[in-house]
Order: sequence, then C-alpha cells, then structure tokens
Amino acid sequence: LTLLGFIGMPFTLATYILEGRTGTADGFSRTREMMESDPNLVRDILDFLTERLVEYAQYQVESGAQIIQLFDSWAGQLEPELYDEWVVPYQKRVVRRLKRNMPHVPLILYAAPMKYSTGGAYLERMAQTGVDVVS
Repeated sequence: LTLLGFIGMPFTLATYILEGRTGTADGFSRTREMMESDPNLVRDILDFLTERLVEYAQYQVESGAQIIQLFDSWAGQLEPELYDEWVVPYQKRVVRRLKRNMPHVPLILYAAPMKYSTGGAYLERMAQTGVDVVS
C-alpha cells in the first residue's frame, strides 16, 4: 500500500486567489488582467505560494506520504509564452526544493488538458521540471 500526498501548484492556486473561483468560464480573465497590470504582485503571490507548498509537501511526507502528486490543473489555459513565464519557473522551484530536501520521494506532475495543452502540447515542458512522472 502506497500513501499518495498532493499539493496544488503555485499558478493554479494563484488563480483561485485572483479569480475568487475557478476562472475556466472566461479564460481566467482576472488572472490575465493582474499579470498585465500588476505583474510584481502576481509574482509575489506565486513566490509566497511556492514556499508554502514546499513546506506543506514536506509535512505530508513527514506524516507518511510516500509519493507527492503536484497538481497544476489550470496551467494549460495559458499560451506557451505565458506558460513559460508564469508556470514553468514556479514548477521548477517547487520540484527542485522537494528533490533537494526529499530525494527519495517520487514526484508526479499533473496538468489538466486545457485550451493550449491538449494533445500533450506541454508534456515536454512538464518533463523538464525534473519530476519523476508526468500525468
């Protein structure tokens, strides 16, 4: 029996903060507006979430989780250039920190197939984060 832990990833969680809901109905318009009008605030939110999510994943492992699945469900709503700017750096930071602190724990990265990520369009980008499995 294997115990699976999970965390949302910074971009997906930030969309809930900025949208106040999922945002899928209108393409995450509030998030996109904030990325344009106040990118430093969005980066601050992503930085804060990155640090807290690493801590939370570590807590789950300390509590018995043997694998961590990383959910970036809404990342596929972004065009490739926005994905590379607003998603990839934070995914890589989370993975790098978790691998440094818990190298024995396998990491799975999941992103829902969305507007720009259908047909496996972002699988290579996801694999390049350093996770063990892309889902």
